[in-house]
Amino acid sequence: MLFKAIDSGKPTLFVENKLDYNRDIIDSDSIADYFEIISYQNIITLTIKGEKPAATLITYGGMAFTAYQAAKKLMLDEEVPIEIVVISDLNIDMNSIRNTINSDKVYFLEEGWKAHGIGAEFISALAGHKTLRIGAGPYSILSGKKLEHSILPNETAIIEVIKGGLS
Repeated sequence: MLFKAIDSGKPTLFVENKLDYNRDIIDSDSIADYFEIISYQNIITLTIKGEKPAATLITYGGMAFTAYQAAKKLMLDEEVPIEIVVISDLNIDMNSIRNTINSDKVYFLEEGWKAHGIGAEFISALAGHKTLRIGAGPYSILSGKKLEHSILPNETAIIEVIKGGLS
């Protein structure tokens, strides 16, 4: 991404997720144990081989790890196949996103507030799909670890929202 930004000659902002500094790195072999990895332009899609997903979870940045953990748990514990779409560039052609989605239910996961976040733009562009947003509550994100985790979306919250939306 850095080389692409330099080559473009355009101003670029990289936002690093501080939670990534403490996370274990998941290698592609571990992901491939559960999902098929498809990369197209600035989109990475994780799908379960041979199964139509019950829902699509779209995310970006640091929430990709949390989305993966939740989708894996839903698949293993609940037998609910989830497709994950990870966007690496928020300035993306919405037709590319639409063409990537293989389910009727779409969830947009972000760390930002559920109201007024970037997810609203994506969901408005995905008209025709049943869409829900998963995000932080309307509070300032506090710096204490326990307080931060109580506000930000986590694996349990994602699973509850998706299971509730599928029933």
